[in-house]
Amino acid sequence: PKHMQQRVTNTRLLYQFDRVFSPEATQHEVYDVACAPLIQSALDGKRVAIFAYGQTGSGKTYTILGPAGLVGTEEGAAMHSASSIHDEGLIQRAVRLIWAERTRMEGTRRAFAVQVVCVELYNESCRDLLTGQAATVALLPGRTTGPLGKVDVRNIHPTVADTQEEVLDLLQQAAANRQTDRTHRNATSSRSHAVFQLRFMPVATRTSADPSMQHHNKYGSVSFVDLAGSERLETQQVGSKQLNEARSINLSLAHLAQCVTDLAQNNKHVNFRNSQLTWLLQDCLGSNPDESQCAFVVNLSPLPRHAWESKYSLNFAYKISLGIRAARNEGAPANAWGASV
Repeated sequence: PKHMQQRVTNTRLLYQFDRVFSPEATQHEVYDVACAPLIQSALDGKRVAIFAYGQTGSGKTYTILGPAGLVGTEEGAAMHSASSIHDEGLIQRAVRLIWAERTRMEGTRRAFAVQVVCVELYNESCRDLLTGQAATVALLPGRTTGPLGKVDVRNIHPTVADTQEEVLDLLQQAAANRQTDRTHRNATSSRSHAVFQLRFMPVATRTSADPSMQHHNKYGSVSFVDLAGSERLETQQVGSKQLNEARSINLSLAHLAQCVTDLAQNNKHVNFRNSQLTWLLQDCLGSNPDESQCAFVVNLSPLPRHAWESKYSLNFAYKISLGIRAARNEGAPANAWGASV
């Protein structure tokens, strides 16, 4: 509505984040700042998550997957045919780094295999994007831990990839299987959260009794999370199906923001189970800096008519950023919580 846009236009709002990219920033710049350091942490055994947040059409999927994330659309076909290393998303760049490290570690005590898992969270239900099967987020029994910590997804089939090309083919297949729909903002708006996981599984080259194996004989993982569009209900021209989708999306995003804030402020109780998204990624978001780390990339539309939605996205990011800065200012251990915006 015009009166809402006017309120944003006439008000000077200041936000503070770890890094702000100009519209001219390249994919490589975003990768260097928001992704590359976390990939190394994952290779060292941490559980890492990288989130892309923003309204529909702001560039979340392009940030994560590049042109490969727009498969099945005329825009995607044109971009993919003309794509280059310049256009690659965070995942493609991360895979190159991971494979360079995998090759370097072959035959050593730090050798690892790469598993690919792709799941979709749609209306609080979980689905394997590679098989189409319904899946369930669940706690692992006893003190068992896996690539995601104390939780995992049942009824999925992790795929071991032997080459970089296999990883990228699987990711493109998963992206094509997501729930999308036409909205007034985007012909192929993502109506679900997609979690693209690369899990690093230890390959024992010495006996497990070898003390030198103890530090490295553990799981690491990186989850690239392409969140569904965050626009508010009153700005959408939707039917009942899209209305329910939007409610589910916005509720899960609100739970995500609350969990992150609670973690950053060292609250004793963090209610991860309010949402499938936060339950699945609770140990990637977790407050133990020795085991987890995350980053949020907030995408904004530069168009004046989207000013109100941009403000909404900035408020979400600022809420998370405030919690992180408050934790940093209190000193260790809270300031070690591994998150950035």
